[in-house]
Amino acid sequence: RFDLPDVVANANMIAEVEQMAAASDTGKVTLIAHSNGGLVAKEIMRQLEVLGKADKVDKLILVAVPQMGTPKAIEALLHGEDVAFLKGLFVPRWITRGLAEHMQSAFNLLPTEDYFAKVANPVIEFDPNAVSTANFRSTYGNTITTALGMRNFLKGIDGRAKPDAQDIISPNVLLPSFVDVSAIRAHEQDSWIPPVGLKVVQIVGWGIETLKGIKYTDRTKTVCDSTLSTCLKKKVLDQRPLLTTDGDKSVISYSADKLS
Repeated sequence: RFDLPDVVANANMIAEVEQMAAASDTGKVTLIAHSNGGLVAKEIMRQLEVLGKADKVDKLILVAVPQMGTPKAIEALLHGEDVAFLKGLFVPRWITRGLAEHMQSAFNLLPTEDYFAKVANPVIEFDPNAVSTANFRSTYGNTITTALGMRNFLKGIDGRAKPDAQDIISPNVLLPSFVDVSAIRAHEQDSWIPPVGLKVVQIVGWGIETLKGIKYTDRTKTVCDSTLSTCLKKKVLDQRPLLTTDGDKSVISYSADKLS
């Protein structure tokens, strides 16, 4: 749940790498990381480079790592995500959303500038014919295809109210401080280049439906007034997933294959 530098510091990872390298026959170690752990591993490398000790790692193996972020993070922060728990039970989406919006680590998984430069598909679409998307379209246009636009939507610069805790259809309004730190981390991830002598292996998943974005549109809802004994149909906001097979269910393949 912590920011990347805090994860490395709290677990004393730099000292751990130094100790393992000292005990190794080659004087070097191999880092193997999966998913968000890959971002932590790259932060370790970044700090080792600052210290002039990057040569203590000879190989970095990244397994399904969202190196340029993932649209799944947008969904988790705005609407929550179904997460399996003990014995097939699921944590409700409204709870996962409430947890994610106070975890810097969730924000650090957002798509980066390099993601938007490489992936043409918008991460957010607004139905141009939907009544409920009019305010969004007036602020962002019909689609969001830039990191700045995404961050502005997360912050709710369109003026929308923060939804009730259990309203998982309305997009959340997130704290700018978390969003702004994620922009710094995104730049660090995008600009990182493996140091000379480091072999990087990327394992990329493909062929499983993976979230590439969210589409906002209308749905019809029946609203009844008990005092007047009448029911009316009205258009309200709905959100639907946009999927692609270029991924492993969590990470778009382009993001996991960033360094190729």
